[in-house]
Amino acid sequence: GMVVSTIGSLDNFTIKREVKSLIKHGIIKAVSKTTGWIISSGLDKGFVKVIGDAVHQYGYPVPCIGITHWGSLEERTYLESKVSLFERVNYLKYNQNKEGEQTENRLETHHTHFFFVDDGMTAARVTNMNPNEQFRKRFEHFISEELRSPIVVLLLQGEIAAFQRVSEC
Repeated sequence: GMVVSTIGSLDNFTIKREVKSLIKHGIIKAVSKTTGWIISSGLDKGFVKVIGDAVHQYGYPVPCIGITHWGSLEERTYLESKVSLFERVNYLKYNQNKEGEQTENRLETHHTHFFFVDDGMTAARVTNMNPNEQFRKRFEHFISEELRSPIVVLLLQGEIAAFQRVSEC
């Protein structure tokens, strides 16, 4: 197995359709053949949306884990509500981003699991090395050690902060 840590642009993400198709197919093929895991921010925009679409499109049983900051989620109030889990999942699927739509931070619904890191802060107060990045780094290394697998970092159209994140892996 392997751990594929996806890092990339969340905003202003543009890529040719052919390249997007190759990336989607390649990631799923590599991860499914190695019984690997995909780890991302879990947000429904940019490169992460491409990953979620790939998991959905190819239908392989690939663990796709989103690790995100609870305080930055748009739908956290609804997720905290006392409605049934079925209603919450349907809410997320109904309210997912459409192609090209700019929104606040919403969950990408094709991920298989999510970790929410809650430090009591809202999105406006999160710093550069926020708690979810610290948790994600430790989690990726833990899985890598448990599976005796390498961590493969995939960076696509990232800003300087994304490049710095790669150098810390």
